[in-house]
Amino acid sequence: MADIALTYAGETHTLNYRLLSALAESLPNDKRYSWLGNILLGLGIPSISEKLVGHSFVTQEQRDGLWAQGNIDLRRALAGDWHFVAGLTDQQAQDLMDINDSEILQLVASLADDLRSAGDSGRLSAEAWEHLLQHLHGHPNPAVRLELTGYGRVPERFRPAFADCLRHGRTMRGIANMKPEDLSLLETLPASVLVDMCYYIESIEDKALRKDAGRTLARHPDPSVRLALAENCEAPAEVLRLLLADAEPDVAETARQSLARQNQGARRSCRRHRLREDSDPIVMEQDSLDE
Repeated sequence: MADIALTYAGETHTLNYRLLSALAESLPNDKRYSWLGNILLGLGIPSISEKLVGHSFVTQEQRDGLWAQGNIDLRRALAGDWHFVAGLTDQQAQDLMDINDSEILQLVASLADDLRSAGDSGRLSAEAWEHLLQHLHGHPNPAVRLELTGYGRVPERFRPAFADCLRHGRTMRGIANMKPEDLSLLETLPASVLVDMCYYIESIEDKALRKDAGRTLARHPDPSVRLALAENCEAPAEVLRLLLADAEPDVAETARQSLARQNQGARRSCRRHRLREDSDPIVMEQDSLDE
């Protein structure tokens, strides 16, 4: 292992591990400092290298070399970096399945959209891509399965089922993939969960099912559910019109205002953003993209 030393006033001082680690931790993600980053990587200390894997100066060849070292902490750091996932190879995909480390697989699943980029790059074959997604989709650890949501590049057959998400308290992760057979679940869920669903009912991809779910929620006995639905300007207009006749004046008036804004094309201005107990990152990140 090489050393890094500083020379000042004729005296040479070798940097110890603590200083080297702090240097790697605080190194700006700027290619102007790639010379220093490469020196730090060249030390061959995994706990220092893992602090640098996400930097833009690190090349694909260097990431491949770091993965090949087999260090579990390095591999976990790489798995959380989209540059690495987007450049995944068939062998690295096989390594992921062989290691079967839940933390690594959860990170890869959260970046599943980037796996398609790996296929586009020619480094990951269609067969390996399919095999890896199937492995993630069928993993016994729900934390892995529930990360496999994506923003459109993950095929529907690999996304977590709505019922699976419900069982593990992550309702919003599965709402886009809701199926007609899931509709009966709305009659058994707590009002607090249904309120969250009301605020994001437009996320249900099946338009007919979106309306059916809206009608079911509009008939819910708890006013908090119906009010949440009325507050969502992106709810189906047909559902909002049902709420105009609601027994609760607040619900009816709110539905009227939402319909008016919807007709004016001002849907986003009335979208209610709430921090739920599950603090679902998928939904909140999508909100920021919508703004």
